[in-house]
Amino acid sequence: MSEEQLQFKVSAGLKNIIGKELINNEYIAIFELVKNSYDAGATNVKISFYDNILEIEDNGKGMTKDDIINKWLFVAYSEKKEENRKESYRDKIRPHTAGAKGIGRFSCDRLGSILEIYTKTKSENHINALYVDWAKFEHKDIETLESINVKYYNYTDSTVFKNGNGTKLVIKKLADNWDREKVLRLKKSLRKMINPKMLGNDDKFDIELYMPSEIENDKKFDKDSSQEIINGIVENDVFEKLKIKTINIKVDINEKGDEITTTIHDRGDFIYTKTIQNIKYNKLHNIQIELFYLNRSAKRTFNQIMGLSVKEYGSVFVYKNNFRVLPYGDPMRDVFDIDQRKAQGYNRYLGTRDLIGRVSILGDNPDFIETSSRADGFVTTEAEEQLKIFLKEEVLVALEKYVVGIIKWAEPDKDTGVILNPEDVVDSIINEIVKKSKKENFLKFEYNQNLFDKVKKSQKQKIDEYTEQLVKYAKKYNNQELSKLAKELQEQVEVQKKSYKDAIKDAINIAEKYENELERGEIKDKQIKNLENQNLNSESLDVKSSLHTVLNKSNTIINDVNTIMKYYIDEIINHDLKNILLRIYSSAYFINKVSTYGINTSIDLSSTRYKGNIVTYLKNEILKIEKYNINIHIVDKDTYIYNDVLFDIISLAIIIDNIVSNSMKAGATQIEIIPENSNGYLLLHFHDNGYGLQDILSDNELFSRGVSSTGSSGIGLYHIKILMNEINGIVYVNRDVECGFDIVLGFRYE
Repeated sequence: MSEEQLQFKVSAGLKNIIGKELINNEYIAIFELVKNSYDAGATNVKISFYDNILEIEDNGKGMTKDDIINKWLFVAYSEKKEENRKESYRDKIRPHTAGAKGIGRFSCDRLGSILEIYTKTKSENHINALYVDWAKFEHKDIETLESINVKYYNYTDSTVFKNGNGTKLVIKKLADNWDREKVLRLKKSLRKMINPKMLGNDDKFDIELYMPSEIENDKKFDKDSSQEIINGIVENDVFEKLKIKTINIKVDINEKGDEITTTIHDRGDFIYTKTIQNIKYNKLHNIQIELFYLNRSAKRTFNQIMGLSVKEYGSVFVYKNNFRVLPYGDPMRDVFDIDQRKAQGYNRYLGTRDLIGRVSILGDNPDFIETSSRADGFVTTEAEEQLKIFLKEEVLVALEKYVVGIIKWAEPDKDTGVILNPEDVVDSIINEIVKKSKKENFLKFEYNQNLFDKVKKSQKQKIDEYTEQLVKYAKKYNNQELSKLAKELQEQVEVQKKSYKDAIKDAINIAEKYENELERGEIKDKQIKNLENQNLNSESLDVKSSLHTVLNKSNTIINDVNTIMKYYIDEIINHDLKNILLRIYSSAYFINKVSTYGINTSIDLSSTRYKGNIVTYLKNEILKIEKYNINIHIVDKDTYIYNDVLFDIISLAIIIDNIVSNSMKAGATQIEIIPENSNGYLLLHFHDNGYGLQDILSDNELFSRGVSSTGSSGIGLYHIKILMNEINGIVYVNRDVECGFDIVLGFRYE
């Protein structure tokens, strides 16, 4: 028997198998080339579209002739694979890479039939160039890949790479027609390509789109419509903007894989963070998962930022070393089976339409390997299966327990219209901690102690009970972290008990403390009546100085009453004291405005009731005196028809204060005042661009004492109703608006 050594031969047809046939679409092809730029240490990559030409240029490390021969032209070779890496590469470029297949270069074949490469390293004084005609490889299955020549040449041109190094791909005879619509689709895909968290890191990497033929068309859109503009840096900070509006959970598995840290924020407020041992998920390490719950308000915010709905955008995305792994997150691709779980309990579980989030896998992490097709996610491994279980059972369940079980979906209650805030459910949060302490070995725990400053009476007894349970579990399991937490909670409860006992005393003291201030205010009110103009004689200077004092004191009264009404009125203040506080609040507000106008105007304040053109008065007096941190615009086409309306100038100023305050709390940046004549009334629409109104609350409920749609004391709308009733006016909410909040004031014609 004879023996000899044989070798594989590689057909030129392999080019199609690992190029056109493997790269599913043109967008993935560009993704692969952008990844190559990132892995080459680039901080910027520019994608340019000309007439049937596509250019991709970066400022990465570049390639020498030797690199081109032994790496770029070496099929399936990847310098990014661990076994091929040199220490210098790891140190000088980036510690982790986005791809390691060695096939991304064949993406060029998917995009066009001609490829020109221009590349330069910092150490060389010439440019290395390669010319590839992919058509030469077509229908050559009987020829070997290495038998078909590609052209190499070099030349000196310092204008190509201004920074001295980089790589530029010029792809010609494009396979697709890149018109405006197609490039915008690419931009939307690229916005999801890079982990948004990466934008805030030192590891800077910008993707820029350039299409000179569309520069003029871009000018038709303002900056807020960035999703419709082609030219410029591709940005995606939707996750960070959503934090203010919604509830989010972040779960980290550390680099060693032995600890799991969970942190919850609620509408911008830190709630708690805990660290436990990782015993169950032994294949997972150096992973971070962040999920955002989307209530109706957050969905509206998302739509405004991204220009499309959550359903159209996608749900839970996966990023490996800052670059997206497809198809995780794609619309209608529920890889984590989240919707299947929701179907089992519609009102108990969150679905993909309720969530947006990201899974960040960092480091080399060899258990997470992308499939060669680039659109089928990871190769199935034990680690990949553990990740799916971990996301559902540890991250999603924890978020659901807070959203569904504690905060009640952060939506208005069907009966009361009240939206729960973190301070309303501190007892439930502590209870959840107690339940978790039975099952988990807490290594570390922190919580927002400031929440206790807002705890109401009804919660204190429950927290006392939960604290006792924590003490018991801490002793049973000999857990120092639980003991520390129990001690902190006991101290906080004692502080709250004292606050509770002092609250009634504080409220009564306010009534007594400011009685003299109100009397002095009435005296100053009489002094104001004697001011006929703004001539500053010695007497008027004394009065104005006194008015400044009254103004400051009245501000103190208003703030103090607001604080008490917001946090204590329902549980600890009886009916009579409630009415006393409301009278103090109304009187203080009135004195405040009289003082303001006495100081700043020449208006005769001997009587604050006026009959005249209210729109002109708004323009020339109130909006000139008051300095609001919001843009207010009067839509006034027919000023002359708004005569002979009865109004009170001080009450009007107070009403506008309350409207502006509510709008700003609802996230509005502008208010339009729109006059309208209707059935003997002049109607003034105050329409803002805030979060809008939940339909659950009726007008009667909205304008009731202590009811709030913005989480405040609930005095504002009630006060507006009282003031409008005093002049026989009307007030209601216009619900026939597509967005924002529209409150309507009706003034009777005389």
